[in-house]
Amino acid sequence: MAVMSNDTPPFDARRVDPRVRLAMRIFEFEQTAVPSNDHVAARVGLSPFHFSRLFSEQVGESCAAYSRRIRLENSNNQLMHDPMPLDVVAASFGYASQSAYTRAFARHFGMPPLRFAAAVLGQTQADYAAAQLGPASGGASGSSLLPDEVRLVERSSRQALARRFYGHDTAGHWRKFLEELPAGVLDGAELAGMAYDSPRVTPGARWRYDCAVVFAGQTHSRRGFDYVSGLDLVELPGGLHAEATLDGTVLDIWRATVGLFTQWLPQHDQYRTDGDPVVHWLHASPLNSSFPATATIRIHSRESPPTLNLRPLTPYGRPAGHRTLPAID
Repeated sequence: MAVMSNDTPPFDARRVDPRVRLAMRIFEFEQTAVPSNDHVAARVGLSPFHFSRLFSEQVGESCAAYSRRIRLENSNNQLMHDPMPLDVVAASFGYASQSAYTRAFARHFGMPPLRFAAAVLGQTQADYAAAQLGPASGGASGSSLLPDEVRLVERSSRQALARRFYGHDTAGHWRKFLEELPAGVLDGAELAGMAYDSPRVTPGARWRYDCAVVFAGQTHSRRGFDYVSGLDLVELPGGLHAEATLDGTVLDIWRATVGLFTQWLPQHDQYRTDGDPVVHWLHASPLNSSFPATATIRIHSRESPPTLNLRPLTPYGRPAGHRTLPAID
């Protein structure tokens, strides 16, 4: 089951071994102290040989290639949205030196980091949004991508049951996800989408997007989720968030997200981002033609030390043959 080609990847989380899904997220979340293949294999309960073979078969890349590509693309996202000194970026993404990082970056992207950033950032905000997302639902083509108000909100961390999708068809991801959930399972729950990649860096077919159901308490097993395939127990990071609330389509939510990074953040240089996923809170069914939603990015004071991709990994993913979700300490 190849996943990571530049073409549309035939990825179906329901058919990927939970231990492989867990390993993918370990590589994605633990990028500063890069875990070895043997270490990840032990954590997911497989021998190193069996783990490497199973991962390559189901993901379409070796463990090392997947870890390296995710770290390089995430480091590039950081350079796009909140440039830092290259030695800080290199250390934050597991490279022993700035020169080692620059060589790896150039092999992957075809040019050194600062040259790539300059080429991409030369595109105007409006042109970038129009090229990637098209016009807003009202047909507006102005340079402002944001609703009238951006609020600062302190959020607590939340549990979520998430399914991984790839590609830019966010509306299609939600349709597939919601159609497969048991009847009544969403009573008292919230919906959230988590986006990990930037269209300026990652080819559209490789965009990572999680459709998630969020609960106030640990009530997953009593709601029938134990028998829904392809779900991982993840954590939405808490902390200070910049948020834009709007009524619109899925594309309008993405436009607001672009605006938070390219318009709001540069005007508030006391804040920076640390590579956390963008979270889209959906306040009504995304299957409607228009619905209320909130686009959020987690922000940090520039006076605090960088914590790029150091979010603690919450236990999630059922081992093969088990039907019970692990508890969170």
